[in-house]
Amino acid sequence: MIIEGEIIDITNDGRGVVKKDGKVTFVENALPGDIVQIEITKEKKSFNLGRVKKFLSYSQNRRFKNGENPLGEAYPLFALDYDFGFNLKQNIVKNNFKKFLNMEINIVPHKNEDYRVNKLRLHKAGKKVGLFENKTNKIYVPDMETLLGEGASEIYKDITENISGGKFVTIRRADNGDFLSTDGTYTGKLFTDFKDRNRSSKIHPVMEIAGKKYEMEIDGFFQNNRYGAEKALEIIGNKRTGKILDLYSGVGLISLFVADKASEVLGVELWEPSVINARENAKLNNITNAKFIAMDTGDLAKEKLPLVDTVIVDPPRSGLVPELIERIKEMAPKEIVYMSCDHTTQIRDIKMLLPEYEIKDNAVHVIDMFPGTMHCETIVKMSRV
Repeated sequence: MIIEGEIIDITNDGRGVVKKDGKVTFVENALPGDIVQIEITKEKKSFNLGRVKKFLSYSQNRRFKNGENPLGEAYPLFALDYDFGFNLKQNIVKNNFKKFLNMEINIVPHKNEDYRVNKLRLHKAGKKVGLFENKTNKIYVPDMETLLGEGASEIYKDITENISGGKFVTIRRADNGDFLSTDGTYTGKLFTDFKDRNRSSKIHPVMEIAGKKYEMEIDGFFQNNRYGAEKALEIIGNKRTGKILDLYSGVGLISLFVADKASEVLGVELWEPSVINARENAKLNNITNAKFIAMDTGDLAKEKLPLVDTVIVDPPRSGLVPELIERIKEMAPKEIVYMSCDHTTQIRDIKMLLPEYEIKDNAVHVIDMFPGTMHCETIVKMSRV
């Protein structure tokens, strides 16, 4: 079946929304304002799924001619006027708080038009290296200079010429150089250090954020956008004087920042290499009141947790396990700071914290940590009722 219509909205996962004859159709790779001819690929009782058969006209909010997007399908909003795209993300967050918590929240937006990332993981198939197109294994090459900054084209040329075998390539751009990790074999000489199937790296990438230095693994987790990381720390703040528990603490980004005035900070992280990094980072920054342990937070929920004034959590997209939420409520800290890269699981977890806790100023901070994508970072501060 073929239908025509205008894309009027966009979903969390970047699908365009068309309403036709009272029924919604979700369309891959179409943006608000596009008028499209749609081939229905699946019909369901309450909605359809479809793909664009033909663009009849492009949205006036697109900023490139003929529907082009230099960053490709992994960055659908890059094709749109920045403010228009960021407003779409804010509206999704606001609407979901209303839908799932029946809560009218105030969005505090933090714009970010710096698309550069400090780590980019690329897929590899033979000589092809790049990102996957939406829901496929087809590789395309985005505008590397936009994502990695000056010199990225040279980096890309080097990895395509000097890596054999393997299925992935990770590029890390840090303050002390450029680093590479791959499961193939690298024979080039461009990078400050690298690890591959035959060799381990000897030098850690180091980045300075908000006046503190952090070392990390080449392919380990660290906030991927410098501006976004600094803005997140600014929102969280470092004036607390009590005891702080930081869950999913990684290499200590938040723990060491809040340690400035805190009496003591305990960071808990599952991945042992990040815990080792965090301990080294405490020494690197001459911080003695922050300790780090390696433990799964699911196991932590079974332990007797220390009484603290503030609990800070920054979990993966899957959010918190229910047992941990219950244990946090038993601890009854005065404040909970919840930072998330998936506001839908954050909302689910907040629902479990109500009514014992309330959102301060009824406000949710939305940082465009991942500009051009459908993702954003949300920070919610909650106080005990």
